[in-house]
Amino acid sequence: MMIGFGSMALCTAAAKNFSQVFALRFLLGLFESAMLPGVVFYLSTFYKRNELALRVGLFYAAYSIAGAFSGLITFGVFHIQNSEYRAWHFLFWIEGGCTIFFAILAFLWLPRSPVTWWLLSAHEKELAHARLLADSSVVVEEKLNIRDAFNSFKDWNTGFG
Repeated sequence: MMIGFGSMALCTAAAKNFSQVFALRFLLGLFESAMLPGVVFYLSTFYKRNELALRVGLFYAAYSIAGAFSGLITFGVFHIQNSEYRAWHFLFWIEGGCTIFFAILAFLWLPRSPVTWWLLSAHEKELAHARLLADSSVVVEEKLNIRDAFNSFKDWNTGFG
């Protein structure tokens, strides 16, 4: 998703008309829309439920800080004097390039799960797996009953019943 987001930002700098910008911004929004749920899901594979809220809160705080720095970057970029390209071209090149760079870095550095992380010892991997399994609300090898999926519609607390 991050590589797609960065690619769309880079392509926006090459857009020649409003239709192209509109299509690229639509695609950029598609890639961006999966970021928050993806990050929350990824964090949930490492932290127990009672630890997750703090980490999601830190993610939101980092988002606010990033917004402050993006304003500073924009201010600096819009002072670039170039007759061939406009300042917004440079802005999209910088933001798209940095996004792709960090996406590749994250892909290479971040583990898929605590069990597969090369930095942990075998004992630490077992401990991480046991921690998450103890906090899990799923039953191992439980059969799917489609009627259970519709029980929330019968519950008066959800507002449907």
